[in-house]
Amino acid sequence: MQLRSPPLAYGLVLFVGAAMAPFLLSLDESMLGYGWQRSLSVEFSNLQRTDEIDHSIETRAQMNDAEDKCSRIMVYLPDRFAKHGHGSQINSYIIAVNTATYLDRALVLVEPPLDLNHERVISYAGGSQFGCPVDAFKETVTKTSSWRREDLREDFPLGFSRLVKQPAWLSHGCEVPCAQKYNYEGWFRLIHGPLDEITCTNPDGTIANVVVTGGSSLRSSFRENEAAMTKDHPSPQTEKWALNLGATPGEALTFSAIRSPPEIWDFALGLMNKAGFLQFQPWIARDVELLLKTFPLPLQQEYDAIHVRRG
Repeated sequence: MQLRSPPLAYGLVLFVGAAMAPFLLSLDESMLGYGWQRSLSVEFSNLQRTDEIDHSIETRAQMNDAEDKCSRIMVYLPDRFAKHGHGSQINSYIIAVNTATYLDRALVLVEPPLDLNHERVISYAGGSQFGCPVDAFKETVTKTSSWRREDLREDFPLGFSRLVKQPAWLSHGCEVPCAQKYNYEGWFRLIHGPLDEITCTNPDGTIANVVVTGGSSLRSSFRENEAAMTKDHPSPQTEKWALNLGATPGEALTFSAIRSPPEIWDFALGLMNKAGFLQFQPWIARDVELLLKTFPLPLQQEYDAIHVRRG
């Protein structure tokens, strides 16, 4: 397996996230003239070239109809890290991905609703820390009109989900579990501790075993479990971890046999890259393409990205 260097991917995310802000936060005339509702090149939906992605991983996940596919779920609240930069939020998401796949759980994201009134939850006028693309509004809103919260589309993703499209190979196609028992505030109250398991019955009669995490609680639990994740090699659990990241059976055996922690994480990130991680939402891909085409750079070449932080 060929592994892509993680720093290049992280740098590109940080560069794109900072540079595309003007496109996300305003109804830019050039964007509207471009025809923003139509789909643009899929080349800008991922950090990898499309020919580097094994698309069969997502296809198989979407076709999975196993009755127990949602019996084990990790609920992740990404907004608990929303005050941090784009890179930190994505790094936390990467931690959540590896924690969930190691624990053999579907990863389901829960975002705070627009109408939430909670003193400890960050509130964003447009429903997301990543701004409002033109797609977020109902058709009655124009680029010259002021808008109200009621003008936002009810079906448009909120929070971190406005940036990233959660794939089926991570979510298993599962809805938020225990909906009759827990709303967002209920999940919020459960994240300030260890990954304790709860069990509930969903409306369709299925039983779900759930752990919930987010923010600093996720990072704390990851630090506690990281040694076990890299020490327990080879083992059936580490093989399953690799399979959950999209590995072939042969790749899973190779991964399980690795004993060096840095090599284990390199291989895990390589598997994630092969599966198409990280995938942007279509409006993000469109705005990134529009932005990059304003620079006189040949887009058929590869570039190194350097993120310069403030002092």
